Amino acid sequence: GRGAPAILPNAAGVCEVLPSAPRVDPWDTDALAERMGELLDSGDERARLGEAGRAEARELTWDRSGARLADVLQEACAL
Repeated sequence: GRGAPAILPNAAGVCEVLPSAPRVDPWDTDALAERMGELLDSGDERARLGEAGRAEARELTWDRSGARLADVLQEACAL
């Protein structure tokens, strides 16, 4: 599918999942509106961010998530 780029809040957790996505302060509606306008005006950037997001999303599988969680737990237990 074509998809669309995501604009994420600059809060912990979400940004690590889709690192290519632009970020804004979730309470700054003017900044969000400005960033949305920039994406609407720039087909090239919209396409680039959309493709980057799709590529990152393809990497999000349950197997990879489970393996990452196991690595983190092993490191935590080693402390």
